[in-house]
Amino acid sequence: MPLNPLGSIPFLSFDKNCFYRQWGFADGQAQGHHFEQVLECPSAAGVKSTVRSGLGVALLNGMHLSDGIEVIEGIFPPPPDITFVARIHPKSRTEPVKALIDEIARELHASIPLRAAG
Repeated sequence: MPLNPLGSIPFLSFDKNCFYRQWGFADGQAQGHHFEQVLECPSAAGVKSTVRSGLGVALLNGMHLSDGIEVIEGIFPPPPDITFVARIHPKSRTEPVKALIDEIARELHASIPLRAAG
C-alpha cells in the first residue's frame, strides 16, 4: 500500500525510550506528520522484518538496510545525527580490546547514515 504522508503513518521503534521514536514523535509531528506507534521490538532484526513486510516505517541505521527495504527520501524531516560511544574499563585496555574497538569504528564509519525506511 502506498504511503500517505498526510495520513496516519504506522511507525516501528525499538522501545518507548527509543532515540528513533523520539525523532518521529517530535520532529515528524512538528512538521505535520502523524506517526502512530504500531510496533515496539528490541531487535533490529525484528524491526527490519516488519519493515520488509510493509507494516510500517522505521528509522534505521544504514548498516541495517537490505533488499526489500525502501529508503524514503524527501518526505520526512532529516534524521538526527547519532554518536556511538565505546567505554572500556581502564584494566581492560588490552591490545585485543583496542583492536576490536578499532574494527567496530571502521565498520561504523563505513555504514550509511540513518534513513527513514518503509
